[in-house]
Amino acid sequence: MTIRSSYMGAQWRQLKYETAGLAAESVEKGKDMMLQLKQGASVENPRQYESEAIKQLRQLLESGTPAQRDPQRKNLYEIDSSNEIFYIYVSPISGTVVLLAKWISKSQECCMSAGEMVA
Repeated sequence: MTIRSSYMGAQWRQLKYETAGLAAESVEKGKDMMLQLKQGASVENPRQYESEAIKQLRQLLESGTPAQRDPQRKNLYEIDSSNEIFYIYVSPISGTVVLLAKWISKSQECCMSAGEMVA
């Protein structure tokens, strides 16, 4: 079920949808939103990432986390934790979350200092 209502101008929308496992509620501007997973919902790991990564992703989603919508692909999002970025797919039918990729999030300072150290 999708409920959409506009307020504060055309660029802001409030979205709420619930499927079998995912309840995503957000105040959305452009491609940014908040995702929240219901307890016990399915998180799939087809690329066999370590269990700690799945645990961290589940904790982020269960507590509600900011997510950035992929502008080129429907139902794909980036979630930025303190040290990693998760790229996920959320099934609009089942609500299943699939971890497609993850990578280390580096700050600009880290990259700049590493660049200074390379000869």
